[in-house]
Amino acid sequence: MLLGSYADDLREAILRIKRPGSEHLAWSLAALLVEKQQPALEAIGVDGVVPVPMHWWRRAWRGTSDADEVARVLARAIGVGVVPALVRARATRMQNELPPEERGDNVAGAFRVRGDIVGRRLLLVDDVVTTGATLAACCHALREAGAASVHAAALAKADRMADAADHGERP
Repeated sequence: MLLGSYADDLREAILRIKRPGSEHLAWSLAALLVEKQQPALEAIGVDGVVPVPMHWWRRAWRGTSDADEVARVLARAIGVGVVPALVRARATRMQNELPPEERGDNVAGAFRVRGDIVGRRLLLVDDVVTTGATLAACCHALREAGAASVHAAALAKADRMADAADHGERP
């Protein structure tokens, strides 16, 4: 489930929430996502919200995690808790620095599950989806650890053609 396309004002807002002091904007975007996707959120019936984790040093460098902020709002809105079930077991290159065909390998095996999630129905949350490689790697780790189901939500979906053009690549 998505709020919109990673373009124009939504792109600018997402870039802003990646910096400290923009939590209010992250909360507003998450609230808009909940409003737009309320029927879908109710239909899937999750019992926990899992943010896509950053590596500890990247979070320390940035000072915030927009996925964490969005997950908090989504969890509160649907009446469940945030489940910090994933950790980034190794540092990876930023996905937006890589061509789409290398992103899956970049995050393969990068996530580990902590805690017991057996039988849980989870909503995995990230800010932007481009190729889906990060969500797929996280989902794989959660399912391997026994999650009954894993659904995904993001604020925006990037257009792979525009993303390739931003990196001087041929789409």
